[in-house]
Amino acid sequence: MTISDLDYPYSIQLVRIIEGYSDQSTGEFVAGNESTQDIKGHLQEITAKELQRMPEGEYSIGDRRLYTDAEADIGDIVKITEPDGSITEWIIKAVERKYSLISKHSGISRRAYLLKRKS
Repeated sequence: MTISDLDYPYSIQLVRIIEGYSDQSTGEFVAGNESTQDIKGHLQEITAKELQRMPEGEYSIGDRRLYTDAEADIGDIVKITEPDGSITEWIIKAVERKYSLISKHSGISRRAYLLKRKS
């Protein structure tokens, strides 16, 4: 058994959001963009016990945690194909941790992201 055996069996897409900015040398606005990539990872719902340790009002039952080797930032969007075929959208609210011990021994890099359902 490998760590990838625990990955979610349906499609997960990461939509990286790159915000626009003003070029400091020319003063011109550089438009932002989005890039989408298919990723693999393991999903878990945040438990009631975990909610007790999180900032009040930030998370609720049904929010999720994504473990993946993909690099993402707060504000990026995760599109998840659910078992019934519907697609749900989630916002990365926090980069929780990076598991370096796994990387050191197996060459696999995993990060944990906290996801909140997009309204």
